[in-house]
Amino acid sequence: MLELLRPALRRIESSPYRPYYPALTVLVSVALFWAVGNLGGLALLHDARSPVVTLAWLYLMLFLIVCSAVAAAVAVLDVVRRIRNRHS
Repeated sequence: MLELLRPALRRIESSPYRPYYPALTVLVSVALFWAVGNLGGLALLHDARSPVVTLAWLYLMLFLIVCSAVAAAVAVLDVVRRIRNRHS
């Protein structure tokens, strides 16, 4: 199985875009988080739970939303910085 992946791994390792992969991975993860949230994010409010549990989940979601926004901003800044350094 590993032998089948070796050519793909060699192409990834030799790619000139390799420095962009971490930031792009973060951006794709944030986009998936927001897509899943948009598709089923309000399902939490339909369940009959105690107000304290609902409030705790809402605070957790607020924390995750803020973290995802910060991660996306840092990733975009990293990509822009790398593009500027590459072209100058």
